[in-house]
Amino acid sequence: MSKSRAFTLIEMLVVIAIVAILAAVLFPVFSRARDQAKATVCLSNFKQVSTSVLLYQVDYDDRYVPAKYSTDANADSSTDRTWVQLILPYGKSFALFKCPGDFSVRPTNESLFNADALPNDSYARYYRASMRSNLGYNYLYFAPLFTARSRIPYSVTRSTWEVQDPSGMLVFGDSVHSIDSSGKPVGGGSYLIVPPCRYANAENGTVDTFLLDSIPNTDLYTGSLDWGPIGNGVAAVASGGLWPWHSDRLTTVYADGHARRITLDQAAEGCEALPMWAGLISDRSKYRWDFD
Repeated sequence: MSKSRAFTLIEMLVVIAIVAILAAVLFPVFSRARDQAKATVCLSNFKQVSTSVLLYQVDYDDRYVPAKYSTDANADSSTDRTWVQLILPYGKSFALFKCPGDFSVRPTNESLFNADALPNDSYARYYRASMRSNLGYNYLYFAPLFTARSRIPYSVTRSTWEVQDPSGMLVFGDSVHSIDSSGKPVGGGSYLIVPPCRYANAENGTVDTFLLDSIPNTDLYTGSLDWGPIGNGVAAVASGGLWPWHSDRLTTVYADGHARRITLDQAAEGCEALPMWAGLISDRSKYRWDFD
């Protein structure tokens, strides 16, 4: 009679140990590969959005897209449109505005087919969802928004010829809607981002890099976005709406159409980021947000 062969306890333990070692070595590799793939998709999406903006500019006299039509807190799809909706016909896919690295939970009532959809208005269903775009717009330089107190048009769009350094001026960046009291992202992305600083010293005194010398901070629309310490509870985003979804890196797109990944510290280079733009721009050659 032949004897049946089986693993001994020692052999089983050795095999398990080898598998555990291989898993410990390979899982981080797989994780990095997955994260890199997500970052690559995000980079590709953002470049396509940048191309869509360029196509929009061709149709609108080389002017940048408005951030939105209304700053009214009660605005809805019948009275307002966001910049995401305005360039959607050029990009064709709403998926371009969603970063695959965004793992936050979005609200269930932000469905693409939400309740404010209007008959014969195919873009109405995107209104609320467009505000959760992971691609935030540097609108205070390109298309500043004003509150009703300013008694001037809600939005003034800039021309492409006003950009002095297209390869160095940030137009879009990875964004987050909000962060909770523990510092975790919630709610998806934010279609708007705000710069860390506004004023800079010059030979003839302090200059307003927003090119809005007569408009006080309180008359500019910022939503809940700001730079500085986080407040209580579900707070304003402390980095102007920017968020590093890719291993402490965030994807940014520039006026010439190229994209690159940077850190939050790099996003604020050249200035002292303080709440409500209290800090000055110290080095405009490093500052990524303004026209110079």
